[in-house]
Amino acid sequence: MADLYEKAAENFLELASHQRLQILFQLLEKKSTITEMAKKLDTTKQEVHRNFTRLEESKLIIKDNDGKYTLTTFGRTMCTQVPSIVFLSQNMKYFEDHTFGDIPIKFVMRAGQLASGQHVKGVAKVLEQWKTIYKNADEYIYELLSEVPLDLIEPLIKKVKTGVKFHYIFSKSAIVPKGRKELLSKLGFSKLIEGGLVERKMKDRVETMVIL
Repeated sequence: MADLYEKAAENFLELASHQRLQILFQLLEKKSTITEMAKKLDTTKQEVHRNFTRLEESKLIIKDNDGKYTLTTFGRTMCTQVPSIVFLSQNMKYFEDHTFGDIPIKFVMRAGQLASGQHVKGVAKVLEQWKTIYKNADEYIYELLSEVPLDLIEPLIKKVKTGVKFHYIFSKSAIVPKGRKELLSKLGFSKLIEGGLVERKMKDRVETMVIL
């Protein structure tokens, strides 16, 4: 096991460079020569050559017959892992007093998809973003809920009536706003369930809400 960690540590060392990470992700998009990369990164050819050499020796990149460098399978796969580290690094302060709660591990493993996301603060801004997710949904809306803001029910139902499927897991201890039952009845929620557009489940407790 110690040997496995040692090799992994060596690979982390190769990634512990801002420029080398830039090079990897530039090559993920397009093959490049050293000269082209130096121009792209606005740095010297000598510096880029040094980092290309290190990445090549680490089997992360390889030189093609046309003289351009490209990622190896190893390098390309490593690029899929880096975004998770980027996301956690960007949000270290947030995770000092927050956890992932009971979010399924498969979603935690995909946290890297949020690397280019934005941390939204404040109830009003969160609700606005929530509505935007509804508005942009074309096929489905998935939710893991511990509470349901009354203001979001109508835009949700409106979207589901266009054919967007809504699947949600509701906490048994969820905070349910007054008037929710009457509003759902008025908007024909039960018919959407009967029509298969809405599927629901219950969970004993939900620590972290997820809206997809």
